[in-house]
Amino acid sequence: MAFRPGPPQPPGGGGDWESPKPDTYPAVISAVWPVGIHVDKFQGKAPTAREKAVVSFQLDEQDSKGRPFEVMMKVSVPRYWPSEKATLYNLAVQVLGPRADTITDFWDMVGKPLQVQVRTNEKSGRAEVKGYLGLGRGQTAPPLVVKHHPDKPVGLAKWMLENAISQDEADRVNAEAEKAREATADPEPVPPRGEAEDDVPF
Repeated sequence: MAFRPGPPQPPGGGGDWESPKPDTYPAVISAVWPVGIHVDKFQGKAPTAREKAVVSFQLDEQDSKGRPFEVMMKVSVPRYWPSEKATLYNLAVQVLGPRADTITDFWDMVGKPLQVQVRTNEKSGRAEVKGYLGLGRGQTAPPLVVKHHPDKPVGLAKWMLENAISQDEADRVNAEAEKAREATADPEPVPPRGEAEDDVPF
C-alpha cells in the first residue's frame, strides 16, 4: 500500500493518495513496525492468528509535489529467529547479510538499500510490494528523506496496530484452527494383522 504523509487511512479508505506506477525501483527501508497479532484468512483453511510487522520502503520516485513515495508491506513475524521460510528474515538477510541472524531490533534494517518491485492491487487500485532484490551493479539507493519514529507508526502500520487482537483471542483462534485441522486430517491406516510393528511372529 502506497501512501503520502498525511492523516492515516485504513486499508481501502479514502484520502489524498497517489501511487507510483508498477515498476522496479531503487529504494531504502524507511521503517519496520511490529503491529501486534492479526488473523490470517485463506480460502479452504481455518483462520490462524500470527504476529505481524509492517515494512515501509521509500522509493526513488516522487509524487506530483516532489515528495518520495513510500510503499508498505505487511509480513508475519516468525516465532523463531532465524527462520529461512519467513519473508521478514529473508528481507533482513538481503539488507544485513550474516548479521541478520543476531539482530534484536527490526529497526536495524532502516536506512538499508535494495530494489523493490511494485505492482497495482486489482481491488484497491493502490500500489503494493510484489517483491524485492539487491541493487544492481552501478545502482544507488535514494537518501532516506522520510524520518519515522519506531514508536509512532503511520498509515497501514498505525491502522493495524490499533486493530490488533489480544493474546487470549489469538489463542482461541489458533485452538479452533488446530481442531479444524484434526477433524479434516486423514486417519492413519491400520496395518493388517500380523504386520504391526509390535507383532511377534511365531
